[in-house]
Amino acid sequence: MDISTKYNEYANIGYEFLTYLYYNANTNTDINYELGKKIVFAKFIDDKIYEKTVISGEGSDTLSGNLLLSEGALVIEMQLLFNLDSQVPIYIKAKDFNFSGIKMPKLEEADDNDFLLRLDYIERVLNYFNYIFDEFIKLRISNEWEDKRLEIVEYVNQNNR
Repeated sequence: MDISTKYNEYANIGYEFLTYLYYNANTNTDINYELGKKIVFAKFIDDKIYEKTVISGEGSDTLSGNLLLSEGALVIEMQLLFNLDSQVPIYIKAKDFNFSGIKMPKLEEADDNDFLLRLDYIERVLNYFNYIFDEFIKLRISNEWEDKRLEIVEYVNQNNR
């Protein structure tokens, strides 16, 4: 198989991943993350964005997001709140999996261990991100992916009315 064929098959993996996270955050109560205050959707023509919509605020509007997805928009950026020891906001971009905005918890006492505690905290956040991405990739390359994709489409179409 030609490498460009494989590349094209998985070129939108970041958009699929964020859409999957969006769907799970709205339907699955057995996860350790929820939607944050900002989600960015985009509509594309020939791989170029022609319309971009930002939904922001507390409990980012699911109805608007579902409507955009049903019209062919993709999730291109989002804030997630990981529920670890406390809620950890993280901002993810689909195009390159760039993430930012990780907020460090306030430490009781600043001492020599402060740096090590912060590194440990970042490592736990990254490990959790890797875990959910790994779960997504296992699903994405499995035979169950098409059923899950159709389930997401059905959810979006039913919940945008």
